[in-house]
Amino acid sequence: MVNLTAELPGESNDVIIVSSHYDTKLVKQFKFVGANDGGASTGELLELARVMAGNKQKPRLTYWFVFFDGEEAFCFDWDQCHGSLRPGPLENAAPSDPKNPLPDNTYGSRRYVGQLIERNELKRVRAMILFDLMGYKNLRLGRDEMSTTWLLDIVWQTAKQLGYGAQFVDAREGVGDDDHAPFLRAGIDALDIIQLSSYPYWHTKEDTLDKISAKSLKIVGDVVLNSLPKIEERIQSRSR
Repeated sequence: MVNLTAELPGESNDVIIVSSHYDTKLVKQFKFVGANDGGASTGELLELARVMAGNKQKPRLTYWFVFFDGEEAFCFDWDQCHGSLRPGPLENAAPSDPKNPLPDNTYGSRRYVGQLIERNELKRVRAMILFDLMGYKNLRLGRDEMSTTWLLDIVWQTAKQLGYGAQFVDAREGVGDDDHAPFLRAGIDALDIIQLSSYPYWHTKEDTLDKISAKSLKIVGDVVLNSLPKIEERIQSRSR
């Protein structure tokens, strides 16, 4: 597995991570395309990085655009079997411990956080934004109940200001686990932008390109781009 990071240097060494998983689930029962999971989020991240890199004004904070590998479980269901990835600084249980096994998912993000700790760089990361399952033509993004509240508030308020209140709705979204979870456990404020409960094609053979909308991708991109200066301001005000 390989995690990929592209850096956009800012005026500060403090980092905001914007991320997606780019692996596609291996399904033996049928051909799984994964257009929304995680094709859409990977395309979103590529385009966001391109737009931000083309801005002549240097950002206040440094940005890492991170593409995680190994988000998907090897088994069909996440709780069907458990991972064999060696435990890092955040993992207190050995893979063979039946009482506290490692999960069979989020391999790349768990490894990424472990490396940040090993390199003593964890404190540099001030916020993390994750794209996942957010390209559906019937876009309806609820507020992930695991995500950090102040990040949710900024992004959802920005969406309403831009006229996208119908797409960023004030409803709960239960994810259970995703690539933002290792960051949250490490004390990093994190946000997952995801449409899971109302996307009927998740992990099915129907998760194909016809379900994806360029308009949905543009809405999410516009909202995040307009939210980032407010996120930067909040982070820097807390550092003073």
